[in-house]
Amino acid sequence: MPLRDLFSDELDARPHTLGVEDLKKMQMPTTMHLTQGGELSFDDELYLTRWSVENGIFDSKMSFLEKLEESFHADLADFEGYGGIVYEEAALAKTEFITPMHKNRHIELCFVVEGTFRLRVQKEDVTLYPGEVLMLDCNTLHADYIQNKDCKVIFLGISQRMLDETVISNVNEISMVKFLKMALVEEKTRSEYIKFTPRTNKRKMENVLLRMFEEISAKDFGYILIMKGLLSRLLNTLTMECDYHFIKSEQKGYRQLLYHEIEKYIEVNYRDIKLQDLVGKFNYSADYFSKLIREITGMTYSQFLQFIRLNKAAELLTATTLPINKIASEVGYNNLQFFYQLFHAKYEMTPNAYRKKHR
Repeated sequence: MPLRDLFSDELDARPHTLGVEDLKKMQMPTTMHLTQGGELSFDDELYLTRWSVENGIFDSKMSFLEKLEESFHADLADFEGYGGIVYEEAALAKTEFITPMHKNRHIELCFVVEGTFRLRVQKEDVTLYPGEVLMLDCNTLHADYIQNKDCKVIFLGISQRMLDETVISNVNEISMVKFLKMALVEEKTRSEYIKFTPRTNKRKMENVLLRMFEEISAKDFGYILIMKGLLSRLLNTLTMECDYHFIKSEQKGYRQLLYHEIEKYIEVNYRDIKLQDLVGKFNYSADYFSKLIREITGMTYSQFLQFIRLNKAAELLTATTLPINKIASEVGYNNLQFFYQLFHAKYEMTPNAYRKKHR
């Protein structure tokens, strides 16, 4: 089933549907809370919201990990003046509304299924197109535009605890997921957001979201563990199969983190590693890795690999009684004479002399 078909559910099936009159009374869904400081929170660890505008009708259905589903349904013509929703001042015609600025207590992902969707993030307007995702941290003030244009959008809210448990429990997690945790979850006062654009198509991400909706709706035995696994898969898809843009201070942090992950990977696989192995592991081009390593170390990839291999050889010389030819082979050099030349160039002594000096 295509993801867009999730938006065709009948209102009759909804246990709790709110309308504009509820906004007039400032009545929020029972699971949702908006503080005076503009912080929006939900009494659950995860939520999935289907947000759509079709033929002038705004519709939102919220599914929670453990709570009952709740819905909002209204004609756009009835919005003005309710719940702080106002006409956008820059709009030429009164066909566009904007919600109050607010921030979330959850990490929030916004995924566009059809049409276009606009948000105001801090003081910047951001437009998302089908397949694109915006990830907002807990400190980012933002507002949602409600336009009289057909669109279908999915919001995924994740508590910090849920994200922590998902990331920490995945022992094989990729480094980019670690970065997302570092960038968006660690306590800090600055705000962050990341925009993801799929490199190929959006089908894989749609399939994961569809599975999440199926699990959260059915709530069968073990569904929470399955939801955590699907969340991990979604983050993996975002970070490995999408291009992304975020503020410059975090771009530098990301490149440093990626370098350290590359360094650790080479230190484990130095004996027979090839540059193409990094491409397969981290999904970046060989040229990108060469430039990143040179940028941070001042060395080419070959020089960096040689540096790590010779450091390992020095460790083996002082910590073991292995013969020199065995050590050369262990660190990736089958040509013993070549190994001697490289070792002498780095340490200004032979491997035997180094062993006598440091044992």
